[in-house]
Amino acid sequence: MTGPPGTRGPRIPRAPAALLTASALLLLPGTLALAGVWATPPSDLSAPGQNAYVPQIAPGPSGVVTAVWRRSNGTASIIQASRYAAGAWSAPSDLSAPGQDAYAPQIATDPSGVVTAVWYRSNGTDLII
Repeated sequence: MTGPPGTRGPRIPRAPAALLTASALLLLPGTLALAGVWATPPSDLSAPGQNAYVPQIAPGPSGVVTAVWRRSNGTASIIQASRYAAGAWSAPSDLSAPGQDAYAPQIATDPSGVVTAVWYRSNGTDLII
């Protein structure tokens, strides 16, 4: 499945935006309350000192939320993830192989809570998934 014309990278079907937004408002710290005031302060998920891009979230059936993003580690772009469960975010985990640039993370959670992430990366010659 690919995105709209002119976009690159793999695409995973997601829940309708209204459903995703409602889930995120109920589950994530740092959410915007209906009155337009932050319910709790936002949480920084990526490490300070390097840029992070293209965050994606996938709410699960039990209230666990998984986030993925692309981040520079100073030498390459890597894909990282964190999970929100029991009121706290986990420390970020590197998902992509070290030393190879990775791009365009996408994430989905199935009805049983299994999380799948996909991205493309360079192997030095080609872009592969």
